[in-house]
Amino acid sequence: MSTQNIYNENENKRASYYDGLYDCPLCLEVFKNPILQAVCGHRFCRECLDGVAMRTSTLRSTKCPVDGSIIDITKIFADRAFEKQLASVNIICCYSCNGCQWNGNIQSLKEHRSSCECIDSICPKGCGIKIIKKDLELHIAICTGSPGSMDRGMDSEDDFSDEEIGLPQSRPGPEGESSKVVKNDRTDSTESGSIGTSINDSLKQCKFNKLGCNFKGNRFEIDLHMDIASERHLDILCKSIQDIKSEYIKKENKIIAKHDKQIKTLQEYITKQNIIIKDLHETNKMLESTTNNNRKIMKDLTNQCDVFTQDIARLKVQINTFQEEHVESIRTSYTGSMLWKVKNVSDHIQNAIEKKENSIFSPIFFTSRYGYRLRAQLFLNGIGKHVGEFLSIFIHILPSEYDEVLKWPFNHNVTFTLLKPSDNCNQASNVSFTLTPNESDMNFQKPLTDSRMNDGKGCSKFMLLTKLKSDRYIKNNSMFIKIKVHCKGVNCNREHHT
Repeated sequence: MSTQNIYNENENKRASYYDGLYDCPLCLEVFKNPILQAVCGHRFCRECLDGVAMRTSTLRSTKCPVDGSIIDITKIFADRAFEKQLASVNIICCYSCNGCQWNGNIQSLKEHRSSCECIDSICPKGCGIKIIKKDLELHIAICTGSPGSMDRGMDSEDDFSDEEIGLPQSRPGPEGESSKVVKNDRTDSTESGSIGTSINDSLKQCKFNKLGCNFKGNRFEIDLHMDIASERHLDILCKSIQDIKSEYIKKENKIIAKHDKQIKTLQEYITKQNIIIKDLHETNKMLESTTNNNRKIMKDLTNQCDVFTQDIARLKVQINTFQEEHVESIRTSYTGSMLWKVKNVSDHIQNAIEKKENSIFSPIFFTSRYGYRLRAQLFLNGIGKHVGEFLSIFIHILPSEYDEVLKWPFNHNVTFTLLKPSDNCNQASNVSFTLTPNESDMNFQKPLTDSRMNDGKGCSKFMLLTKLKSDRYIKNNSMFIKIKVHCKGVNCNREHHT
């Protein structure tokens, strides 16, 4: 790629960088986040503006370095939109002419330069030849260290570098005009730490002065000059590069002729390395093939494992279902009566008082093997207006698979009996309540198949809580409640029908 083409490529990819839109007017470098915007509309790096504010801490205000207007430090704000816009600006490396393929965000260019392998370097052995960094090691291996002359004063101590030429950080302006100091409010200010005095620096020479450009000016005028005079600078640079290239080729040919043996040794070494690399490529292919096969096997095993896991989960669900059905079949009564042992009575009462558990349910029981399906509900701290005063008990009708052949509504009396544990088993101390169903009540109608159970019916004032505790109906923290359904004829038991 020719130098002119490289310059055009840089110009196309970094056109928005040359216009100075992304330069902080204080540090004259690309903005660094966070970016602050003043009321006057100008932007600054936060670090730069903080430094100015510290220097002018004894003053009531700070002047904008662009237009001299007063900046109220309390009214500046972070320009997030401009930060996003700046993050989208992409450029290429200024050493693309040396083969660098890097491109990235404009803010990351400075970091890239510190590790760029295509930057120009000076031979440390003293031959005076400039060479790109990635080729420096090979050059050192064959360099004799004899010093050589460098035209146009471009030696190791020059402050001119390809970085400054390849990446002009500037703004458009007049070409070749001398610098003039213009007096204004900022230059006339005698206040300590004034921002305006930092802008009007002493005159500086053009970065191409050692190649023949005699322009002088302050930093702003130098930047403006660098943009407009780019074509002229490019012609000077091309001629200088051509001279350096000719001298470099001449010296390189002499070195190659003198150290042919070393070059031959390096070529043999490279040949051996190529053979090793080829073997490594073949080994890598074999390993990739083995890895792919192992991945396929692992995938098949994983699929099989997933199938087994699903089967095991399904079997566990079936086992749990069978266990629940088995436990229910063992515990379920089919005689129309049930003796319910309520354990941990004190805990249930305390939970009911604290409203953690309002009620508990008895095991399910049937009036016969194919009869009505029922369960009791016990409120140990009462219900409704009887909370904290009475023990309440209710009966619920649950749906079953035999409801279609039973008589509805349910019309059988239900007796609840609280048994008092004692050595003599005196039945006179027991507390009983018999519920007589009202056939018009929806609670005793046939339950819906998709419902959990019908609403309960029973006695809200079954037993005074004070009497429950004082008369010793609770023994070993347990109490016993007997529930009996008084069946009439065969209405409760359809198993007698043929």
